[in-house]
Amino acid sequence: PKEALATAEIAGDRMSWAGRAPNAGAFDCHVQIRAHAEPVPAHATLTGGELRVVPEQPFDGVAPGQTAVLYDGTRVIGQFTIARTVSAVPVDA
Repeated sequence: PKEALATAEIAGDRMSWAGRAPNAGAFDCHVQIRAHAEPVPAHATLTGGELRVVPEQPFDGVAPGQTAVLYDGTRVIGQFTIARTVSAVPVDA
């Protein structure tokens, strides 16, 4: 079912920034994972060489290798390659 594709978190590396990179730590942004999708509100954490992004609502069907674009309002602040995802659906043990 489609619900099984819900993604609660994405993380990645190979970041490039439009201007100065944000300071390490947490910041709010909007993130777009498909070319024609609307950016969605999210919370990002930059630690070392990894960026973790948690959207306010789960993404649908995200896969490693996709590119995510980060926005501050309508301004692009950067992009990164998704290296891993965390499902929003609990896995039965």
